[in-house]
Amino acid sequence: MRVNRAVIMVVGVIFNLILLQHVVAETVYFALSSSREDVQTAIDLAFDGDRVVIPPGSSTWTSTLVIDKAIVLQGPGTYSVNAGHEDTGSWPLVITFSSLSGSGISVDVRTGSYVRITGISFRGTVPGPMIQAVGAIQILNSNTTPWRVDNCRFELVGNSIGIGASALGGLVDHVYVYENGSSLTGYIVVRDDRNDGLGNWAIAQPINFGSSSFVFIEDSTFWKTVADASVSPTAVDAQAGGKFVFRHNYLQNAFVTWHGAESSAPERSGYAFEIYNNEFYWARADWRYHAAIFHRGGAAMVYNNTVTNFNALWKTWTARATESFGVFGQADGTKAWDGNWGAPYPTGYPLLDQPGTGQAAGWGYSGIYEPLNVQPQAMRKTYIWNNTLVNSNAVAHNNPSYVVEGRDYEISTGDAAMPSSYEAFPYPHPMQSGTVVLPVQNPPEPPRRLRIQ
Repeated sequence: MRVNRAVIMVVGVIFNLILLQHVVAETVYFALSSSREDVQTAIDLAFDGDRVVIPPGSSTWTSTLVIDKAIVLQGPGTYSVNAGHEDTGSWPLVITFSSLSGSGISVDVRTGSYVRITGISFRGTVPGPMIQAVGAIQILNSNTTPWRVDNCRFELVGNSIGIGASALGGLVDHVYVYENGSSLTGYIVVRDDRNDGLGNWAIAQPINFGSSSFVFIEDSTFWKTVADASVSPTAVDAQAGGKFVFRHNYLQNAFVTWHGAESSAPERSGYAFEIYNNEFYWARADWRYHAAIFHRGGAAMVYNNTVTNFNALWKTWTARATESFGVFGQADGTKAWDGNWGAPYPTGYPLLDQPGTGQAAGWGYSGIYEPLNVQPQAMRKTYIWNNTLVNSNAVAHNNPSYVVEGRDYEISTGDAAMPSSYEAFPYPHPMQSGTVVLPVQNPPEPPRRLRIQ
């Protein structure tokens, strides 16, 4: 049998799949070269459960590679760092993106069990707004298959990974994100665009802290060389109902953030976050960045982090308290999507998706994208405990009357603020050892749009 531009070797491999109790035989397809065309040819020949291997080399890709099957895309690279967290990995395969009209690699798989991208160094430029789910690798909101990105290196202008359906889970581990002066480099963007594209549906679903229904980012390094305000030092960002767990990572001159219901209205806030066992290091003690964790909406668990040379471990901003944003406007006590509890609370409190809020009562939106059926939105405190601060303060607030200790968050230097019901998801993530974990979640509803004419 002749196979065009690919060499086939059959290898027997057993995958241990939770909830999928069967043996999958794997066929390995070796792409003829590292060109996008040769890699796409090998993917097109493969079937669910197969592996596509890219040889060492250097190629420039000017169009999108499409992964629409549950495969492993494997390069020869390996993540490694020294004691100073510098990159000592092996990267014999380098893919440079240039003149793309979309993301570098698009993942949209509806059948099969597992997608993995591993062992590739990515460079160049990828297009798209920073807070959208685009990047060198894009996990589309229509993808329904568990996925993993690991042992990769990103040195880009543009997002590293854009994720469109975060509550379906997924794992990013052992990646090295490096930035040398660009203000638009290295973001991992986490969203949940299902059903309405704005996060309204996502925030009407349970949070499920401690479950697999988050994007997990672990055992990775985010290294930015510039330690001042001339570049954006974001490592990971979220909006539109995005959820992530960020754990066991090292960040130099970088921070973790997510948007609230403000600058990208009518999109909703990032939803829920667990941030623990990370090291945040700002290289300048004379000019401290404003926060290691910048919280603009939703709820979080923040614990066991070490923070050096930041002005604050955790900072909040309830932007609509003082400014108007899109269809959400400024909080004035009359907006139907705000809580509007009245005196003695500040105007409009609790605001739509503000820090300290959780699951919405329902979802929908009008023809001008005003959110409907949100209230009463559940209150969900942020809990902060057992963090180590070096030349850093604990908390700061841009709008302190809207985020109050005891009401909207709890904090302690030890474990006193830890919720008794909280238990973290197992570490390392089971997918690191090849076990596919299906997320615990409510099934998606059919798309719906409530419009007022």
